Amino acid sequence: MRGRGVHPLVWRTDAPRRESGIAAKLTRMEVTLYCRSGSEVSRRIRELLREKGVEFDELEGERTVAVIDGVAIPGTRRAQIEQAIGWIGC
Repeated sequence: MRGRGVHPLVWRTDAPRRESGIAAKLTRMEVTLYCRSGSEVSRRIRELLREKGVEFDELEGERTVAVIDGVAIPGTRRAQIEQAIGWIGC
């Protein structure tokens, strides 16, 4: 990612991750939000993560991308982000 205006560090958060199933357990997830200042998409994804109680690191990037446990999800895919943090689906 070097040379593209994206910082290579990833924040390790202590935010609990919800998992489905009878014996649901809490695990730790790593969440980094790469975003542009003034971007409406960035603002909405930032708001979503805060609303769900997910701690994240925010770094400047060329476009809005949430990196959750090493998986990059473009900011326009709200349902995919909610699934990755354990709020929908299984």
